[in-house]
Amino acid sequence: MQLKRHKHFRKDELKVKLTDEQYAKRIKHLSCILNNEPITRRSKRPQPNR
Repeated sequence: MQLKRHKHFRKDELKVKLTDEQYAKRIKHLSCILNNEPITRRSKRPQPNR
């Protein structure tokens, strides 16, 4: 799998200030995605109630 950063992502990434904890979670989640592992429940977006 090859990952590329879109130019809009690069701009947004410069604006956002992540804490060390947020950055560590981000890396962990990316690792899970790359290894086809499930992501923890807390990291998933909440589903809208229907």
